Amino acid sequence: MDITTFTGPFSFQVHLWRNGNITFVYKQVPVPVTNISDAQHPCKLGISDAYLFNHKVSTLSQAVPQNKRVIHERIDGRAWEDLRSVQVTFDPRTNLSAVHLGSTKVICSLEAEITAPRKKPGSGSISFSLDFLPMAHPSAVDASASSDSEVEQCLSMLESLYRDTYCIDFETLCIEIDKYVFDIRCTIKVLDYDGGLFDACTLAVSTALMGFKRNDVTYNAVTKKLKSHSAYDKALVPLTLYYKPATVTFGFISGIDEPMVDPTLEESSLIEGSLTIGANHRDEICLMHQCGNLRINSTRIQKCCELTLRYARELSKEMNKACTKPTQRN
Repeated sequence: MDITTFTGPFSFQVHLWRNGNITFVYKQVPVPVTNISDAQHPCKLGISDAYLFNHKVSTLSQAVPQNKRVIHERIDGRAWEDLRSVQVTFDPRTNLSAVHLGSTKVICSLEAEITAPRKKPGSGSISFSLDFLPMAHPSAVDASASSDSEVEQCLSMLESLYRDTYCIDFETLCIEIDKYVFDIRCTIKVLDYDGGLFDACTLAVSTALMGFKRNDVTYNAVTKKLKSHSAYDKALVPLTLYYKPATVTFGFISGIDEPMVDPTLEESSLIEGSLTIGANHRDEICLMHQCGNLRINSTRIQKCCELTLRYARELSKEMNKACTKPTQRN
């Protein structure tokens, strides 16, 4: 293998292998601008021309298509502003949603439990539990036991997103004021973890809330007894949602201005800080949470918000498809 290095605002290497393949290595480390010597000239490797322009490299060669741009890519081949592939499903028989965000797999099940009111006498509530399966990640068990773990942060953010912002009409969950209300229990299981925990959990919870239907319940004021009606007796009651939130996480690496969208677990070890933004299908920002050593200006935050709004619309379509497909099959 022969290696030729070009120097400029950014370093660039061309690797010529014995089988004729050419590999380009693009490093975003600033180096002094120098002239290319004869020994470094691209013609020595049979490349007709090469140049650096606006942080992108175009190369002409028989082995490389003309004007092909060598773009800085991530480990999995994505661009910096790309999400991983998303798959969302929902089973109305079990009220179970499943989300695949790249290699991260999360399921969420819902259950409506009748309890006494917690905060307001005429409002229901929502609660969350999050667990890693033992084989989801080698450090999953240790992370769950730590109060400062990503699991605890995720639970806190879920409560802020769904409970504190009132995306659910909690008053419709009241059966009898100051006596009985519904508590929506969200049980989240992480089957496989490769980063993007909160984004995957949010997508799973929002999908489950959209498709969830509970049994109708009536309260007899004379006998002071509750009666739960089956689906054959009375129609199931869906939840009243004001909006369907979705979140996008951005990672920031020192020396790189562009934010890394949806970092994987391996990429998360490189970032110095992260910014998670929540939005809904009505183009409204409903959550903003930072973690780590985050130093960004308003321009970069504005760009992250614009990307979040765009992806929120796309994710909302995926959630709608997941909730309508089971009905179409039946």
